[in-house]
Amino acid sequence: MPTNANPRKGRILALDLGKKRIGLALSDPLGLTAQGLPTLQRVNIRTDLAELDRLAAEHDVSLILLGLPRAVSAELIIQSAVGAATMLRDSGEHPTMLREAVTSPGGTTIAAIRELEKHAVRAALLSAIEAAAVRSAELGKAHEQG
Repeated sequence: MPTNANPRKGRILALDLGKKRIGLALSDPLGLTAQGLPTLQRVNIRTDLAELDRLAAEHDVSLILLGLPRAVSAELIIQSAVGAATMLRDSGEHPTMLREAVTSPGGTTIAAIRELEKHAVRAALLSAIEAAAVRSAELGKAHEQG
């Protein structure tokens, strides 16, 4: 079974919570794929929760995931990248030392790093850089000859 499959019995309901609407997606029973559901118009917290409860019961939902609005996600990613780059530039420390300074054994950063390592992201990045360098050299030679 794929590692991203749903180990629970029941479907996954994913929510994209906005101020006026709640975007909804429902997984297949194995949790491998998802299909969008009609958007839920926000009324008030009590009505919204009652409707989500009804949907969860109707579709045999065992897990609800809450996402962030796209604009918020983008801003968090940008600020994280800017903050990390600024800290790296201003500290004069080696990146490994900075990582060790900000990760705690049971924290979110180390959990994310372990997941990246599990999926060989470092190797993929190095391969991508190498491929770009090789292609750049090829294009440079072609330009010199042309």
